[in-house]
Amino acid sequence: MGLQFWKAVSQVENPRDPEGRRILQTEQREASCYLVENNRIKIVPCLFAQLVRGEIFANLSPEDSDVANNSSVKAEQACYDTVFKGDLTLEDLEASNATEKKQSKSDTISKVDRASRKNRGETFKNKQSPDGWTPPREVIIYFSELCEDYPDTIDRYVLPLVEKKIQHADWRHRHAALWSMLVFLKQMDPKHAEKTLKHIFPLIRGVIRDKASSRIRNTALWVISWMVEKYPPLLVVPATLQDLQLLLDDLIACLNDGEGRVSPSSCIALTSVVKASHTLARQQADGDIRPPTSVLSPYYDMIADQLVKAAKRRLTAAFEALRQLLLTSPTDCYWVVLETTNELLLLLRKVVELPDRVGCQCHEAVQKLICVVLRNVVEILELGKATSKQLCHKFMTYLLSLLTKFPFGMAREEALLAVSTIAPMLDWELKLHADSLVSYLTLAISSIPKNDPALALVVDAIGTLFRVLDSEAIPYVSKLLGQLLILTDSNQNLPTEVKIRCVAAFGQMATAVGRTGFQMYMTAVLRRLHFYGELSTAEERYSSKELREKLLQTCLETYSSLIQSILYRGTIPLTLELCSSSLCLKHISKLIQSITTSKSDLAEKTRTAMAHLIGNILLEFGPKKALAHIPLQASECKSLLAEVLFHTKGNGQVASICRAALSEIEMDARRLN
Repeated sequence: MGLQFWKAVSQVENPRDPEGRRILQTEQREASCYLVENNRIKIVPCLFAQLVRGEIFANLSPEDSDVANNSSVKAEQACYDTVFKGDLTLEDLEASNATEKKQSKSDTISKVDRASRKNRGETFKNKQSPDGWTPPREVIIYFSELCEDYPDTIDRYVLPLVEKKIQHADWRHRHAALWSMLVFLKQMDPKHAEKTLKHIFPLIRGVIRDKASSRIRNTALWVISWMVEKYPPLLVVPATLQDLQLLLDDLIACLNDGEGRVSPSSCIALTSVVKASHTLARQQADGDIRPPTSVLSPYYDMIADQLVKAAKRRLTAAFEALRQLLLTSPTDCYWVVLETTNELLLLLRKVVELPDRVGCQCHEAVQKLICVVLRNVVEILELGKATSKQLCHKFMTYLLSLLTKFPFGMAREEALLAVSTIAPMLDWELKLHADSLVSYLTLAISSIPKNDPALALVVDAIGTLFRVLDSEAIPYVSKLLGQLLILTDSNQNLPTEVKIRCVAAFGQMATAVGRTGFQMYMTAVLRRLHFYGELSTAEERYSSKELREKLLQTCLETYSSLIQSILYRGTIPLTLELCSSSLCLKHISKLIQSITTSKSDLAEKTRTAMAHLIGNILLEFGPKKALAHIPLQASECKSLLAEVLFHTKGNGQVASICRAALSEIEMDARRLN
């Protein structure tokens, strides 16, 4: 009741909306509205006392003590998921998917263990163990709002309590001190943090190895994480520079902690330390995204080695920590990136090559996590060096093995994204993997359900293959383009995202293989482009406005690719080519007519794509023939081309096309005059 009273008073003095955000007041408060501010010296100790007390489920019977402990953990995760994010190991995931047969076998064991759980329940109830302690949610929320309303509360009342209680003999006081730090760290101003956190940081670090409870160690790790993120110089100030080695040792010790909740939090704390060191290094290197060195450089190898070991133990949080460590590595630790990437590739090969009887959902989850990390890391490799290319070849080989062995596995989408990432990096050497890749893509595009998100990624990989191999991809046109035509054959049930990828793939194929490889498919492709162009300008019931705009933009860009690659002038005018040319210009004319008569405003990218298409038509067919087929006057074309040329600042391929098209129009006008 007392808490509710002070919350009500605070709502009067500092109003908040239903979501808890402060409502800024333009008028100054009356003199009587200082009740909370004047009583903070009493309120803060009371709130701290409630944190010490915690929420103990003492009203439950000893037989329900295991339920109480589980409820405690669930309540904490539900109420503080922004503070403590539950991170189970993959063994937990595997255990959660146990079959009913295994569960029935464990019934007897459960009955035998019931007595021991009852004894643990009595211990929990009588001794109030730290692992059964949960911070009171309402107290945490009000404490945080109080510190936000009156920032000086932190220095005047909260921090003195923290300094006094952080080394208290009773674990409850130490844990309450840690939570008192969490309540204000998120909204603390960086300048305030600079003045406040330096002297308290060593005290918090000393609690990381607290032996009373894994919950206390866990909370201490979160406090460390938030502190270094809020004020990165904590890693290098004189008071803590000599303790950096000890801090890392403590974090590594927690990484290998036997308690399930501590190891993931240690990974999160290590991630924050890595981010802070990278921030400092960039400041010293004038903002260079790859600074030459950092304060963590002497320890990079050790941290990477420990995180890889944790990843091999299937600790999911270790993969994100590894990703951050490698992506923010300084130049002098590039060798660590190469060695760690190779170790992760070997781990990927190991989990892919496991026998089918051993393969399970947890192994597929490991595959997915490794693909996520490596897909990001390979982008920072120095491709001019042989070692980097070798790693990319290894990764592509293992990805194709994974996709072939687990065509519908958990890692499929991440593996497809990785394929599209690595392919441009391999350049012409991609043809070493082309046969295996084409075999998988041919099978995947015909077997994956239409509403599966992976289908769009498969189509995207097809476009990437042709973009990279260029004319070397001609042998694969019949297999892959035929499958795309079957997929898009008047299939209105295709998701719009897949339609967009298919239209883009048509353009990439045409650009890669040219007239020789694409001409026989031209009529079928034009029919589909015409259908999707009409769909993109139709009513909103077909899809969202953003997706329709993207589909329209992609249709315009693909028409440009066809004009440039297939229907260019200066070649022998075969009958088939003349028919395709006439049909293409007819469809383009209808599409531009629909766009110009539409009531909706065009996005800038769409206007740029339309100008690019009109410019290509003017250059390839000449102003006279082009203007006869385009439903725009010469002045309107000039206006659009000049507008896009201005927005692009005269840079890029589109700008050069627009500039050349404007010159053609002006030259044609002078000839007529």
